Amino acid sequence: MRNPEKLPKTAQIGWQVYERTGIEPYRRRRDGVAIDLVSYRYVCADCGNISFASAAASIWRLRRLNRRCRLCKRPGIKVDDRKLPCRIDMLPAWAKPKEGWQKKSVSAKRYRRGAPHRCNESEALAVPDEPQVSYLD
Repeated sequence: MRNPEKLPKTAQIGWQVYERTGIEPYRRRRDGVAIDLVSYRYVCADCGNISFASAAASIWRLRRLNRRCRLCKRPGIKVDDRKLPCRIDMLPAWAKPKEGWQKKSVSAKRYRRGAPHRCNESEALAVPDEPQVSYLD
């Protein structure tokens, strides 16, 4: 690792704040490369309990961190950043989001992406004039 102390002390994804608790050297078993393992603590997005985890320094920098604890894990299901597990004033001091954070409203543009649905077209709902001919007749 270049300089592990240059890693930020905290990271934030949505309302969740992660606090780095330590850095330790680690050697990966599969290829023997020496990496730095960052241990951190965070508040689970579902239950609100404080959890501890560790990740490689590159994962810490890219903000690909666990959002749920081991008991609440749900692979492939995204965390809703608008729904907090508890009130912000009930979070520990280190876990409170920064001043600029606010709940994002879902915009209508998000659901209007892509081509329009065919169900809105009159041609798709029209009944054909000619009866369908079956090859079994």
